[in-house]
Amino acid sequence: MKYLGLIGGLILLGFGISFILKKVPSADVDLVVPVPKKRKAFLQGFGINGINPFVLLFWLSIASMVSIKNAWIFSDRILFYVSLLGTVFGIDLLKAFLACRLRRFLSPSGKKIVQVLAGLLICFFGVKMLWATLYPSI
Repeated sequence: MKYLGLIGGLILLGFGISFILKKVPSADVDLVVPVPKKRKAFLQGFGINGINPFVLLFWLSIASMVSIKNAWIFSDRILFYVSLLGTVFGIDLLKAFLACRLRRFLSPSGKKIVQVLAGLLICFFGVKMLWATLYPSI
């Protein structure tokens, strides 16, 4: 368990430092970004989420939680899953909508600030994980 904490903390530190040192590409006004076809984008997103182990663990944990609720009848379970799927889908749509809107407001210097702050935050959690692994009683 101690090795896992040390390796995880070092990985977080490495990612944080790479975020801090990474250069932000300059904004090219003439750059044309190809728009992927909707079917291809859908299949890529579905494929990435299909092989992501965290998505599988999320749904397995939800299914196990629902299965131990003995008081829930079949319609309660269906309502729960439909509500959960609707919430996840709605939040994903909101994230995509806000990301599209936010892109216009972030200048290269603003992107660098966000990137450095994210790097510092990741480094903080890496150091916290290392500290908790090396000095668990403090």
